[in-house]
Amino acid sequence: TELFLADNELQWRSEVAVRRTQSNVNREIIESIFALPAPASGSVSRSQLSLTNGTFVMAELTSVTEGSFDALADAEKSAMRESVVGDLGSSELRAFVANLRETGDIVVPERDLDGDAF
Repeated sequence: TELFLADNELQWRSEVAVRRTQSNVNREIIESIFALPAPASGSVSRSQLSLTNGTFVMAELTSVTEGSFDALADAEKSAMRESVVGDLGSSELRAFVANLRETGDIVVPERDLDGDAF
């Protein structure tokens, strides 16, 4: 294996217990791996992707450890709740504004809106 890798100028890297927030693994790779289906016992899920820098990556997921909300520290629980509430509120507001634009006779000048807010 090492000879094959060297002959083809390839690198093999193995990571264990990767978390979504892990900083020593490329963000694009983490997103790709976390989008994979959890493999059945004894099997693997694989992904191939090209990073924005042109690097080709083959990734293999061997197992998934389910998270537990109860296992989080109180500060992490609070931050997660705030994030979910913020996401839901933002989503509801966007849906409300979209519905008004579709069905209402209300005109909201674009200059009065924050472009990213809606």
